[in-house]
Amino acid sequence: FVYVKINRSSGAHPFTTGRYALMTTFDGLNTVSNARMNEVLRLNFDFLKSTAYAPLFEGTGNAVFLDDLHTNDTIRTATTLKTSPGFSEGFRYEFFGTISDTTDNDFYSITSPATLTAGTVMAVTIDAAESQSLQPMVAVYNKNFQFLTPTVLRNGNGSISVQIPSVAANEKYFIRVIAAAEGARYQTGNYIMKARFVSPAEPQHQLLRGVLSSSSSRQFFEMTVRQTMLFNFALETARYNRTSTTPSMAVQATLYAQNGTEIHRVVSANETTRTSSSLMLLPGKYYLRINGVSQTGGPFGSLAFRLLGTVVSDPVGPIGTKVNDTPPPSNPVDQNVTYSPPSTTSPSVLAPASSTENPYIYQPPPDPVHVFTDFQDWYWHFGVL
Repeated sequence: FVYVKINRSSGAHPFTTGRYALMTTFDGLNTVSNARMNEVLRLNFDFLKSTAYAPLFEGTGNAVFLDDLHTNDTIRTATTLKTSPGFSEGFRYEFFGTISDTTDNDFYSITSPATLTAGTVMAVTIDAAESQSLQPMVAVYNKNFQFLTPTVLRNGNGSISVQIPSVAANEKYFIRVIAAAEGARYQTGNYIMKARFVSPAEPQHQLLRGVLSSSSSRQFFEMTVRQTMLFNFALETARYNRTSTTPSMAVQATLYAQNGTEIHRVVSANETTRTSSSLMLLPGKYYLRINGVSQTGGPFGSLAFRLLGTVVSDPVGPIGTKVNDTPPPSNPVDQNVTYSPPSTTSPSVLAPASSTENPYIYQPPPDPVHVFTDFQDWYWHFGVL
């Protein structure tokens, strides 16, 4: 027999209780990677039956968390959720679910806390439970079944996070989980939903905006970064006078280093807000190209875009102050990032126009973090279609 004792770490600190997981393996027989084991343990699948664990460890993606048999496909039949254990009433909700087929909708109802501080927002995150499975979307409604316009903070890599401002205390809200209608793949799979009432809201800054058309399909900007910052970019698009026969559209934002090397790309298709992986930018000059294209390659009408940015790190760099002085509050985006006026002329250091301007032609950025077999796999991770 082998006995294992689990204790909290010594010393006076607030982290004295919490959940943990213990796994034992026979090294000579185990075929599951440490990374996969850690992922399964971290996602807390305690609610699953023992027969559902094998597909999770094997990575076959065949485990089904909860097939609700379409019993909560409408807002009036929404599943009522209870507050997550260990949290104050109404502040956090969590649920594991499954989009079982292309017609599946999952509605949930939650109730906000009895009291809220000023500036509280509802933050909702839907994460696909397996890689390259479901690409989820989320919508939030108030007690009168009215759609609430969200701020999209993350949308890509099988995850979407939104904020709902101006939420009221002790009110019922409805959350709808569906698959993103952006292709035939990634329409089904398991997910983890988390809803929280938090303050303050995560700030998102508008960096650039403009309008593209067939006659002016590209714009170039020069961007100067003064301090090292970790960015998360979001690209939002909207079309004017759209009809049922309007072809699918995409707007692509491509960031280049001063020497013309492509270092980042994000694409928004069909009037969505898309994000990609976070990007560390060092102080210096960068070039940004915004271009639009129709899936058919034909002409297109006016297409509005906004490039949004969130700084997810404290700016790194010296701040000159007097001894014992408190540095004044600052907006790191406004004070540390500037842009030149838009231009339709490509900077000379950039390569001539190539297929990278057309996101419908699969050409991943140089040196991708992952190796992908086709365009849609890359899109699932980085938000391109």
